[in-house]
Amino acid sequence: MNHSKLLYLTIVACFLLFSCKNKKPVSDSVAYSEFIAAYTSGVIGISDDIRIDLVSNPKEAIPEELPADLIQIDPSVAGKTTLVDGRSILFHPEKPLQSGKNYHFTLNVGLIKTVPEKLRQFSFEVNTIVADFSVENFGIRSFRTNGELKTEISGSLTTSDLFPAEKVEQLVQAEQDGVVLPVRWDRTSRNAQQFVFNEIKRTKDAGKVKISWNGSPINADRKGKQEMEIPAIENFSLLNTKAISGISPYIELTFSDPLDQDQETEGLFMMQGIDFEVSIEDILSS
Repeated sequence: MNHSKLLYLTIVACFLLFSCKNKKPVSDSVAYSEFIAAYTSGVIGISDDIRIDLVSNPKEAIPEELPADLIQIDPSVAGKTTLVDGRSILFHPEKPLQSGKNYHFTLNVGLIKTVPEKLRQFSFEVNTIVADFSVENFGIRSFRTNGELKTEISGSLTTSDLFPAEKVEQLVQAEQDGVVLPVRWDRTSRNAQQFVFNEIKRTKDAGKVKISWNGSPINADRKGKQEMEIPAIENFSLLNTKAISGISPYIELTFSDPLDQDQETEGLFMMQGIDFEVSIEDILSS
């Protein structure tokens, strides 16, 4: 073995030894089964509470006013510890935890229950979800409001965890000719939201909207960009086609301008050997 390989193995061995020495031990939950019924473990969200369910003992009630040093956390986290239902201890962080981080908890069981000396402290750990997000389903639509033609770009954003709305809304932005476009947000589920960029200008010449996303507000290591072409105001064209599966599958065609609701559609589309219907939708804003 040459010297370079020996040096590499020595560095790796030292690093692993240092890591093991600094990793705090966790308790064997089986040994505590007489006192602890369940507890939070594994991977959790940054806004989740930590819960420890104790085994009920009618002869040993837990005091409503819990000791200040009942739970110790590394790294330190400010929060409130309360007793729920007379047997469950709940720790609620004052602020969201850090994403992608390991937290070590120690419950001083001996402060609230009579236990053997070796079981006075119960240690466990949790890991928070790594911050990440995805941006997709960009689409452009034109519609009429009070006879005025308007154009907007929509998309969807999904986060790996539940983050504050004010931070999520900083993840994506769009510009047209150097001007930042206003955006409207709509949360569709716990981790998903739709965004719509409006006030897009259409002129006699085709233009572009530059969309960019950056995970810095939630400490996510992701960024990207995409350009959307905006058709000229007098250029009627097919912008996008999309096949939608499901119980009643259909094909969606998006044009640069709204279609006339009274447009005769017979003969405009053909599909060999398949019966189908055509409907026209002109998106109207409220």
